[in-house]
Amino acid sequence: MTRTGLLLAALSLSTVAMAQESGVLTVQEGSTVFIDGTSNKNDWTVEASEMSGSFELEDGRVVSAQFSVAAASIKGSSGVIMNRLISKALKTAAHPQITYVLTEVVDSEAVEGGTRLSTKGTLTIAGVEQEIEMDVMVSEADDLVRFVGEHPVSMPDYQMKPPTAFFGALHVGKDVVVRFDVVAGPSGEAGTR
Repeated sequence: MTRTGLLLAALSLSTVAMAQESGVLTVQEGSTVFIDGTSNKNDWTVEASEMSGSFELEDGRVVSAQFSVAAASIKGSSGVIMNRLISKALKTAAHPQITYVLTEVVDSEAVEGGTRLSTKGTLTIAGVEQEIEMDVMVSEADDLVRFVGEHPVSMPDYQMKPPTAFFGALHVGKDVVVRFDVVAGPSGEAGTR
């Protein structure tokens, strides 16, 4: 992408994020991250309860974004065994954080309800980094900016072994989908959820 094209993409985002001209927006209450997966028994969903992140603005443009989830906070309602399997697969003891760092806004498009961004970034899970491309829907309400999207993750790409239990009677599918709905606001409010 040309430098002019990248500048136009950044300026398009700035029209969404004008609630604060310069400074840092941080993750607020109401943000959610879900992971949807499958097993040979049933589909399942888990949710992260601890997350943090920041989005730096300069002259109305987002110049950096980083987001992290406490891996041990990812739990579901399928019971203790499933939560233990997920924690083991994520290698939470050795790698307590799952992180995403934005590296580039490739393109942007005004759509109903906000702006759709095509982005590149670095996703780190279980200590393994992967460069990913992801579409993110961005919208504004009052002083808050909302980032919504999803991204498929294949566990082997991050050197994770899909969990099994009960001597192989239960085995989890290797592919999951991470869904996020992140609300960011001025850092003076609440920086962690």
